[in-house]
Amino acid sequence: METILGRLGSRFTLDFRPRERQVWASPLGRIFDRPLRLAILLQAGDRQFAWPFSPGEPPGLFEQEMTMTSLTFKCASEAVGIELLIKFTAPFYPQNERVSSAPFFYLDIACRPITPAQRSIAGEVKVALFAGDDEAITREDAGIVVRGMYRMSAEAPLEDADEFSRGEFAGSTALVPIRGKMALKENTFSIPYSVEKGTETRATFILAAHSAETVLKVNEALHRFRYLRWFPNLSAVAEFARRDERDNREMSLLFDNLFLRCSFGQSEKSLLAYSFQSHLATTWWTEPASGADSDWFGCWDKRGYHNTLESESVYGLLYLNLWPELLEKQLSQRALLEKITGVFPPHCGRFLSVRPAREQAAGVEQTSDFLLALFSHWRWWNRIELIHANASLIRRLANVVLRSDAAQVEHARARTSLVLKTLCALDATALMAEDFNDGDFSESCARTVRTMKAVFRERAWLEDHFSLSLTRETDPLVEQASGKDQVEWAEYCITTPIGLLHHLMCDYFPDLDPKLFVQDILSSAAKTLSDHGCVSAAEKPNKLSISLNICRDIAAAYFGLDFIRMAQRYWSLQTAANSSEAGSGYVDSPDFRRNLPDPRGAVAIGLCQALLGLKLDRIEGGLFVSPLSVPAEGPILPLADWQNRRTPWVSVKCEGSHMTAQVDARDLVENVGEFAIDPHPELKWGGA
Repeated sequence: METILGRLGSRFTLDFRPRERQVWASPLGRIFDRPLRLAILLQAGDRQFAWPFSPGEPPGLFEQEMTMTSLTFKCASEAVGIELLIKFTAPFYPQNERVSSAPFFYLDIACRPITPAQRSIAGEVKVALFAGDDEAITREDAGIVVRGMYRMSAEAPLEDADEFSRGEFAGSTALVPIRGKMALKENTFSIPYSVEKGTETRATFILAAHSAETVLKVNEALHRFRYLRWFPNLSAVAEFARRDERDNREMSLLFDNLFLRCSFGQSEKSLLAYSFQSHLATTWWTEPASGADSDWFGCWDKRGYHNTLESESVYGLLYLNLWPELLEKQLSQRALLEKITGVFPPHCGRFLSVRPAREQAAGVEQTSDFLLALFSHWRWWNRIELIHANASLIRRLANVVLRSDAAQVEHARARTSLVLKTLCALDATALMAEDFNDGDFSESCARTVRTMKAVFRERAWLEDHFSLSLTRETDPLVEQASGKDQVEWAEYCITTPIGLLHHLMCDYFPDLDPKLFVQDILSSAAKTLSDHGCVSAAEKPNKLSISLNICRDIAAAYFGLDFIRMAQRYWSLQTAANSSEAGSGYVDSPDFRRNLPDPRGAVAIGLCQALLGLKLDRIEGGLFVSPLSVPAEGPILPLADWQNRRTPWVSVKCEGSHMTAQVDARDLVENVGEFAIDPHPELKWGGA
């Protein structure tokens, strides 16, 4: 299946396309990429077999395995009895910018017999890098270097791109050997092997890229990649990869093992790794070419828009768990753009231009999502200064929500899920306003929340689920034509509980009946289930979003409902989509076509907190773990001490009728305040 490896913010991306037998790559990432002419060949006597992404006869057997930081291909030729292992490693470690963003991959090659008793076989493995029609190739100290100009490919909607995005950008790619016996002739490395009785022949390369161009316009300021502060040229990238190889690999392995050891099945692990790497491929991290201090970190959505609110609210869970400073950076950037334009924008520009249109304004749901992201970031990470610095923005956004139909719920028709989300956003705002000492505004929000709760209790519940809409509206003409009442308002919908997610993970629950949400989750799942997950609402059988399903699954975990195994269905969509010509990494719905990977799949990281029922509140000082099932084990990611490479690990098991737990690095847990492991989750009731 088509698979993507990415780097954090530095855009060097490898897009493996088996149907086309190509790897696409570029120093500027997707839609600026082109086929990378990387050939890996196995010569055995008079026969030659090609890695399936190279021209030539492929081996008989071909498998691939993925972790959070690596992609391994196993190519076996039974004809000659040899297996060729090709592994690409994309080093990553949370809160280590240099390691995670350096634009390079490790390429490891191993040649070994299929069985230990295999006869002696001799030959060579050839690894070559070629230049394209408009590229130049040279041999330099860094190895084989290909230089060229990169522009938007035909896969991008050129008519929607501004002039800057349509420009040409210089970049270079290098293949550099760092270990193994080999000879270099022209642009080909030849690695001799003699395989017998289980011996292996190994070689290691660096595949690096670099661009010193101005690649992004942020409010008309020209930006370069942030990695230039450490790596002014391609040689510096290669030197770092070579010099710090052991440390880079060790950190990547530590990160991998956090997820490999979890109580997950293979589908969950595959979905986590696949969506994580696809998300990295959408990220940009740049800083002004003028040398100013303000950097830019953002993500493209599948259409090339920067930092869309509908995506941020979902993939924000990735940064809450691993790298809160990057989420805070995105929240602050949007606040700055609102100050510049006077409008709170739904996105921050498209392709290579960060410049939101002044006439665009975020909708009520997107505005609520932003307030909830601020709230959970504040509670999880005790970022009081962020709340205080944005007090005026919080008031302005909350006023937009207060004036909306969803908040004026007594007098207007509104979707039930939107009413609950705005209710939670205003409830969160009341708490934030209290913290920055605006008691009058806090009470104003709380008063509206009390009214909304009363209406929600009265109108939302049907026999076994929450209605799709709070108000029944029947069209007599439709009744006459169809012979039956409209029932859309009463349909089953999976998105209603998602509005509670940020409150639940902060151990805070609005004054509503949790038993109703349990019944709603179960009933709606049964009525909306399809091959690849639950459709958003029963009356829309083709509208399916994997990221919304995952959000529902995480929320369900806080009610004691185990939906984690639904990942098998989500993973089946990834394999189906990316085994076709329309693949492009993680896809969020069956309505896919070749485009950019969708960043929203990064929400899958939240399955780790769902597995443990993790509730964290650094403001009140409390951490509670309520595992969905026993035995269970997993990391407490937001309490990790990444600098000292220590992550709290919880292992829960039953001894007779009692549940016991072991916590590694317990001092990191106890530093938060109250800590408890509760086999019977109970929601703390709060709010107005």
